[in-house]
Amino acid sequence: MQTRLKPRYLIPATLVVILISTVWHFRDELTLYWHTAPEFHARFEKIERGQTRSEVEEILGKPAHHFAFEDSLEYYLGWPRDQHTTYAVKFRDGHVIASYDRFGSF
Repeated sequence: MQTRLKPRYLIPATLVVILISTVWHFRDELTLYWHTAPEFHARFEKIERGQTRSEVEEILGKPAHHFAFEDSLEYYLGWPRDQHTTYAVKFRDGHVIASYDRFGSF
């Protein structure tokens, strides 16, 4: 005896599978969204290329992390965001050259 799924069961089951797949696909984005303070993110977006370190620290506060290569004029300052993810600002000669809202851990 062959069993057939009726459309009234098949359509909701398909929608549930699509929903679960979508949530699974965007799980990292959702985690960052839930663990990011909107106020801090808004302040981070004010960082512009060419600003000095003191201007950045005035906007974001003291950094939690500092990373630099030996004999290099470039260095990074980081502020925690979520586990293994930080906000980071890259400096050269004391001025911002790039900012990253999803930088790996220091």
